[in-house]
Amino acid sequence: MTIVLGIEGSANKLGVGIVRDGSVLANPRVTYITPPGEGFQPTETARFHQSHIIELVQKAIKEAKVDPSELDAVAYTKGPGMGAPLLTVAIVARTLAQLWNKPLIGVNHCIAHIEMGRLITGAKSPIILYVSGGNTQIIAFVSGRYRIFGETIDIALGNCFDRFARIVNLSNDPSPGYNIEKLAKQGSKFFELPYAVKGMDVSFAGLLSFLEERAPKLLETGEYTVADLCFSLQETAFAMVVEITERAMAHCDANEVLIVGGVGCNVRLQEMMNCMAEERGAKLFATDERFCIDNGAMIAHTGCLMFDAGLTFPLKDSVVSQRYRTDAVDAVWHSDTRSTSFHLLGQMGIRGLWTYIQSNSENFSSYELHNQPLVIDAENFASLCYRQAALRCEYSGEYLAFKCYVQLFLKQFRICHVDPIFVFDGCHSKEGSKLDTLLKRNVDQFNKLSSALHDINSISNLDSLDLKIDITPRLCRHVLVEILRESSVRYIACEREADISIAKLAIHLQCPVTSGDSDFLIYRPIDDNQVYSFIPLSSILLDCKQRSLPCSVCKLNGAPCFFISCTVLNNSGPFYKLKYPMLPLFAILVGNDITSNIHLPAIIKSLIHTSDLPNASYYQRRIHAIFNWLLQFRDIKQPLSLILSLYSQNERDDTEETIRSGISDYFLNISGENLAHALGFSNKHCVSLSVPSSSKLEKSNIQNPTTSWGSCFEDPSEFSKPIFERNNDKVSIFHHWPKELIERFKSLKLIPSFLDYMYVRNGVVPRQVVEDIKSPNSINECMSTMRSILNGLIYGLENHLGTNEKLCGMENECVTEYRRSSNGQLTKTLISVKPLKPPCAKTPEFSFVSFFSQSFNVNLVKDFKPLEIQGLAVLLVLWFRSSFHAQSKAKNIQTSPVGLALSCCAIAINSNCEFLGRNNTFEDFVNSICTHLNKCADLAKSVYCQRNSPFFCIEDVHQLNELQSMASGLNHLVALIEVLCPFYVSNINEFDTSHLKNSFISFYPLWMLFASGRLIYWIGRHLQSLGPSERFHKVINDWLPKLLIKTDFISQQQDCAQRDFTKLFNLIDKLN
Repeated sequence: MTIVLGIEGSANKLGVGIVRDGSVLANPRVTYITPPGEGFQPTETARFHQSHIIELVQKAIKEAKVDPSELDAVAYTKGPGMGAPLLTVAIVARTLAQLWNKPLIGVNHCIAHIEMGRLITGAKSPIILYVSGGNTQIIAFVSGRYRIFGETIDIALGNCFDRFARIVNLSNDPSPGYNIEKLAKQGSKFFELPYAVKGMDVSFAGLLSFLEERAPKLLETGEYTVADLCFSLQETAFAMVVEITERAMAHCDANEVLIVGGVGCNVRLQEMMNCMAEERGAKLFATDERFCIDNGAMIAHTGCLMFDAGLTFPLKDSVVSQRYRTDAVDAVWHSDTRSTSFHLLGQMGIRGLWTYIQSNSENFSSYELHNQPLVIDAENFASLCYRQAALRCEYSGEYLAFKCYVQLFLKQFRICHVDPIFVFDGCHSKEGSKLDTLLKRNVDQFNKLSSALHDINSISNLDSLDLKIDITPRLCRHVLVEILRESSVRYIACEREADISIAKLAIHLQCPVTSGDSDFLIYRPIDDNQVYSFIPLSSILLDCKQRSLPCSVCKLNGAPCFFISCTVLNNSGPFYKLKYPMLPLFAILVGNDITSNIHLPAIIKSLIHTSDLPNASYYQRRIHAIFNWLLQFRDIKQPLSLILSLYSQNERDDTEETIRSGISDYFLNISGENLAHALGFSNKHCVSLSVPSSSKLEKSNIQNPTTSWGSCFEDPSEFSKPIFERNNDKVSIFHHWPKELIERFKSLKLIPSFLDYMYVRNGVVPRQVVEDIKSPNSINECMSTMRSILNGLIYGLENHLGTNEKLCGMENECVTEYRRSSNGQLTKTLISVKPLKPPCAKTPEFSFVSFFSQSFNVNLVKDFKPLEIQGLAVLLVLWFRSSFHAQSKAKNIQTSPVGLALSCCAIAINSNCEFLGRNNTFEDFVNSICTHLNKCADLAKSVYCQRNSPFFCIEDVHQLNELQSMASGLNHLVALIEVLCPFYVSNINEFDTSHLKNSFISFYPLWMLFASGRLIYWIGRHLQSLGPSERFHKVINDWLPKLLIKTDFISQQQDCAQRDFTKLFNLIDKLN
């Protein structure tokens, strides 16, 4: 974990930032503001910096809650910029580096803007428009450097704006450019200006001179207003930079564009660039003023990247340069598009191991995926895909866009004849051993959310509001399951956590396994004839390549031979020097999700200070020291003895048990055969002998006892935990369960997280989502009645089966929840559980209906069609009754902005799918709908912002996340009682399965119901601005038609959608 303090002061902004591995811990900033009509001079600016910089450094350290001793380096702006301010910053950075004995890193100001933009937006390989007061450049990353494709040949765009502001005497507070942007919105009369684009370059000096000569007269005569001239200047200048950006995108065949620099937070520039990008089928990435405008965090973050790549500067080389070109820097830290993905997922498993492994290229080798199975860690895949697609998190999820991205993955797999096998986690481990880790992660996420929500209140330019919150939306996993189900792709949920089962399945099928969890770097086969091949998930590139010479299979079939490039862990690389069981011991000493505080011998500290990685972070040197120390031993006895000697006699037994238990967690002591059989593979399955050699798991991957387990082989059974045949194991969740219930668990129609309360010791930690953290009514509170019923049904089932011993989550008829207080602290709370059963009835159908009536006071309507409308109605009714936020915004569901917006979007998307699907392939029309929804969201935002301040309304997002929680709970509940009703009526395990599908209620897929959180949010905001009596009519007559994509059947489609919408709210009246 690298922590760097960065100082930015190249112009009139002075900032100090502290960043830890991509997380901004502090980022205070001050601005030197001159009177209207004046610019800022270097000398006066330097004096301003000198008078504020010490105070800012102290403030940053206090906000970040770090001690200087914890810093790995000090970074500063080396250039480009104004000489005197740059020197001020450099002198302070040198002083701090010597005081604190830290390495010094000089950062290119332009590249810092780019790297911060990439971090915040998730852009992978964009064309970059860098526009600020001192620079205007079109940039692309090519051959290890950020290359300048085009730039201004005289003054920068921001400088042009600043000087024009002085001409018309605009205020410099908070900045001239912002005041021009504000006035431009009021302008309506366009004054034609010189348009100076010269190939890939632009010129703004002539444009400024033209205005300087004519503006006074134009204003004096009243022919044009200042607002008109601001409007004309913006439109002309932005059109110029958009044109050369588009030209660069065409040259580079790019589908991403990133805007950085102080001018980059201008909303009009973003609108024009987005319009161009959409016309090209590309995507725009931009940030708000927190990160567009010069700030210390961008220097600190780039300093982190450079430090991790071994780039530091001796004191004698810590110079500054006013003309430090962007393309003069070798960006050795930039590893194509993969580094961000590794960082994002590097927090899972062993801390810092990804960075350590990546630091030596010999640890990985190239690999080609083709014509073979691939076992996928599904939980990791869902999170990675959402992040790689750079989808927004702050509006509770963009699940239709997520679906499009996942389908792109599946399409590439099909083209390359790769058979993906997705394996999901089930419930958490019975012992609840990750409780401390889960509690810590929850608090970290809470603090991250709290910081983001706090920052939003300090943003002055609310028109550029794009809140960036890095919390993966809650339904990614559920939506992935729906996609796999619809695509007929193999998937399964394990009973408990799946990592070991995933690794063993891959070994059994003799195929690679892929994940972003560093625990998979530790697994090894114990049989000398087995193969274990691990592919980092983020190394799998989404572009198939065709072989010039096809493999034997494709040649025989006359088919084109495509493959996917990736990397595989090199089994003869440096990391494989450490053998079993020393390798799991290494993981435990470094620290993983369960164990993180084992004492280390003093020699480790000595090895850290004498490390052969002097430029690496402290944490990386620590990992390297532990690795090299363990290499000295032939077996585990001596290092274990040395570690235990650091503990008192009373502590040793528990510590040894912790270590040995931790080692056993990496022990592949189960067969993948049962899991393979459950997935539909026969016992005789093996990888086809005709698989091309580039995709085979070569013999070099096969380990033997002397290479995998060390020359002094230790008995693996010493570290092995007992193996159970799960369904006959009395503490197995599945013991005595009805077979259909087991199948629903494995197919994830039942949601394991709802079962954790009953089957996991130590309680359940709520997952952090984007919610109103100041409200005492958390999202978890909204679900309390639903959870009580779900827990009661499980308790009743186990009572009925006589298997209460499985309920390790219960104690004295209570389960444990962790509830959050307003300050973010989680408090252990005991919740009473009473056994429940569906009501006795002659038929399962009557039992089902009676259950809803008695448990929820909801009387389902028999023979109601479509069933999905009844499902949506029940969801809205249960949510509104339990939501404090919903009831505070509206008297009923018919006037609830969020409820109306959700219903409108769900019905419209369902209608679009139905009518577009008549003439298009599924993938084609889903992409079309996704594009249309983005435009509608932009429209809804625009309509709302015309008359209202666009502040971020956390209460509305809170309601959306309540709805998502309730929807997943309702899906789980229906899947459960569909089995329990006929089970209790028949009272035998082999009951009539024809009753398993109820005829009363069904649900839209979650990707359809919550297709775009951003769209629902902005329609909801617009409805909130209207009177309650206007909202329903506004939705059915305006927004619903707008959301429908025009087809040959548009009239029929609109009638059907409006009829469904009316039917929904009529039904809600009955259910209430």
